[in-house]
Amino acid sequence: MTNGYSNAVAVSDHYAYVAEGGGFSVSGLRIFDIANPADPRFVGALDSLPNPEGPAGVGVAVSGKYAFLAKAGLQVIDVSDPANPQGVGSYTNAAQASSVLVSDQNIYLANGIGGLLILSRVPPPAQFEPAPAFTNGALTLHLRGPAGLTGRIERGTQLGVWTTWKSVTIETNQVDVTDPDTSSQTQFYRFVSP
Repeated sequence: MTNGYSNAVAVSDHYAYVAEGGGFSVSGLRIFDIANPADPRFVGALDSLPNPEGPAGVGVAVSGKYAFLAKAGLQVIDVSDPANPQGVGSYTNAAQASSVLVSDQNIYLANGIGGLLILSRVPPPAQFEPAPAFTNGALTLHLRGPAGLTGRIERGTQLGVWTTWKSVTIETNQVDVTDPDTSSQTQFYRFVSP
């Protein structure tokens, strides 16, 4: 039923979330509908590329609409649509991550010789997607994130040198903002939430 080694499983509602991988197989997360335990059905997956020396998905936990996959760090996956899981974040400073547990607002990550890491959960960051579009000489950005998230968009002509450009509140998972100033050949944008 899986493409590789099944290393860990977490169950939430009537879904089983399987961390898998190892060797030359594809590794990542597999989701199964287990409403009928005698006939589990594959629903969806989020894969990473095969890598014989790379990490497998070795631990998994589920909380709400997110799955947390221990895989050379921590991968955060939105599983609100089990047929189409989406990666929404990661923590990469835990190369030996082997097990994960989520409780309340904390994520507990076993990190081999690095010991126990305790990470605080925060709302998923907003992202600019898809690519910006030029319309009538102005640049339109599509900012996606959780409804009600407030913050500011900063811009700059160099990475690392930012000025506040516009304050925004994401109303319904997306807000479109237009920058009529396209005088600079290179412009960078980022969203910052307090």
